[in-house]
Amino acid sequence: MLFHVFFFYFFLFFYFLENSSDPHDPCNGSSLARAHTVYARCIKPVSIQSQSEFSNIYVNERLDVMYCHIPKVASTTFKALMACSASRTPVPTGGGLDRLSAYHSPKFLSEHNVTLLKRYNESESARRVRTYFKFMAVRHPFDRLVSAWRDKIMKINAQVQLNATPEELENFESFLQSVAGGERKDHWKPMAATCNPCVMQYDSILRLERTDEEFPLILSKLTDPRGKPNTMPTANKISLVPPSKKLTRLTLFYKNISHDVIRKLLDIYSEDFRLFGYEWNISSATGSCVHDAIIQNETSYCCQ
Repeated sequence: MLFHVFFFYFFLFFYFLENSSDPHDPCNGSSLARAHTVYARCIKPVSIQSQSEFSNIYVNERLDVMYCHIPKVASTTFKALMACSASRTPVPTGGGLDRLSAYHSPKFLSEHNVTLLKRYNESESARRVRTYFKFMAVRHPFDRLVSAWRDKIMKINAQVQLNATPEELENFESFLQSVAGGERKDHWKPMAATCNPCVMQYDSILRLERTDEEFPLILSKLTDPRGKPNTMPTANKISLVPPSKKLTRLTLFYKNISHDVIRKLLDIYSEDFRLFGYEWNISSATGSCVHDAIIQNETSYCCQ
């Protein structure tokens, strides 16, 4: 019997050794490690003061999972997964997710057993914050601005579009000037201000630029063990564009934007850049995300 137990663990050790990612790859940091890194970057982590800080956090009671919703960061996909997991129904794919508004409807979410954390009293909230798996997702702030402009200003529904006409680029510049001038809406509100990662210590912070590597963990958390495994919905394809194309395309949109406007935007989204490890090169108009555990000041870029 002892031999069999020994053999079992011996097998597991070599299995995970063989199937694990390369430990020397500077970009193999997980969304779990990133959550700890982000919290460590907080200048002064603070305790929860009021329920208002929970305004964007949704709870799946069946799976003991909490998700902080940030517009234009695959929020429809995550809400669909939260709702369908809670009700043990398959996540719609293709045309089912074209009706995007349904997944943001409070009525729809309530019917599928997904509740805002702020609906609970103080003690109930505290217990869930302490014991539930908590996650959020982020993307490069300037890529998110492009997505918000396409969706909310231009009303462009194309899921993957890497081009823009001169007229559209002129409109985009006007949009950025408005944002730089102080116009505020949820769809381009800074991510750090939306989910307060220095107040709420998340268990996982996923980068959309590394969806292929990081989404399976979240998918496993949002799969009811008593139901069929969930799969990645096929809407919001923008989140699945290869990172090299996603951040390279930003040059097209930002190369002619004045440096003054860019500096104002960098200031507005400074916490998003600092906490979540994003960078912007003003002179070349290129974006990147930096490895989360930089050692000895050596910068490693994980998506360019």
